[in-house]
Amino acid sequence: MHKIFISYKRQDKDKVFHIVEEIKQKTGIDCWIDLEGIESGDLFQNVIIDAIDKADIVVFMLSKNFIASYKDEKTGKVDLEKQTFPEKEVMYALRHNKRLVPISIDGTTLLDCKWLDFNCSGLDYINWNYKFQQKKLFQNLKQWAGQNIEVIPKTKTAPTVSIKEKIIYFLKNPGCTITITIALILFVVVLPLGYFSFGDGDSNQSRNGVSHTLTSEGIHNKRRYPPDEVRGKVAQKTQSIDLGLSSGTLWADMNIGAKFVGDYGDLYSWGEIETKGDYRQSCYTDINTMNIIGKEYDIATNVLGNDWQLPSQAQFDELIKECSWEWNDYGFTVVGKNGNSIFLPASGWICSSIIEHKNRYGYYWTGDKINSKFAKGLIFSKSEYKTGNGYLYYGRAVRAVRKKNSK
Repeated sequence: MHKIFISYKRQDKDKVFHIVEEIKQKTGIDCWIDLEGIESGDLFQNVIIDAIDKADIVVFMLSKNFIASYKDEKTGKVDLEKQTFPEKEVMYALRHNKRLVPISIDGTTLLDCKWLDFNCSGLDYINWNYKFQQKKLFQNLKQWAGQNIEVIPKTKTAPTVSIKEKIIYFLKNPGCTITITIALILFVVVLPLGYFSFGDGDSNQSRNGVSHTLTSEGIHNKRRYPPDEVRGKVAQKTQSIDLGLSSGTLWADMNIGAKFVGDYGDLYSWGEIETKGDYRQSCYTDINTMNIIGKEYDIATNVLGNDWQLPSQAQFDELIKECSWEWNDYGFTVVGKNGNSIFLPASGWICSSIIEHKNRYGYYWTGDKINSKFAKGLIFSKSEYKTGNGYLYYGRAVRAVRKKNSK
């Protein structure tokens, strides 16, 4: 059972995915978040409802996109009479007495949205831009989720908040009572004397060989994987690995399009056998078949031969159930009961012309389609791995399989 349900808009996914990872790492609490894009399909509203029902806490990522009015996907026209998915999720959670936690990711407040102001005006929201508010959030979430948290005795000093964070927070929030005079003295008189150092001091340093740049979007990883020790290797032939699975399925040791184990390989839209420069929905033509395993539209069969094919959802589920999964820097090492293993790099996805979420999320196709919008696939991040739904036109990685009696 997921303790926390995450409500957000797809336009904010880069920021939101990072925040959710922080919540998981700092609290250890299980979160449910739509990684596959089902939020935009009414056919999957029961999935959303079920996830909210099972959650103790509903966190909604407050932003300009979150509070935007309903817009028709085809015509682009705004319809003020229709509810957006975020509004439906928040209102459903309110009706069912869920604990609501707003997190502002771009400075947007509850007062900026009429329906939120009307229904949730009494809620205290978290401004993610301030670290001391993040700490407050982590502490509260653990408490609300029923975890045992360390209570600081009165005789001890509570964790301190940096001068910089206090001043910036107070200056931007008119409801606070700190005087502007004190803030001005600190900035104008004290800072030039060098008593305080703003910033973490490592925004451009290299950590474990990874170059980081601090921007308004946060820390962006500039490292280009695979690591140096495997770059430049001569292209290898795909090998089949026996992981000792009950079905006898053998898994390829590298992705389609990869030159060696650990390489990302190429990303494909579902049912397409070539890469392309633009992966928007307008550039995709659906094929009229629900399963392409071993058929003319199977990229694995086309590239590797008739012995190879796309995996089914059942084969990915078996991989999850029967193997141990170990995260190591930029993907998962999947170890079978017999000790053999494969590596699945976090290759990200393409939904236009730019690869997103590389080194953080992995998206792999199956040969099973759900309907004219979605197909099944493997989805993973550092903290979870599962099968789920993905838009057909998105570019995803492919890992092939073959039967044990194939040679």
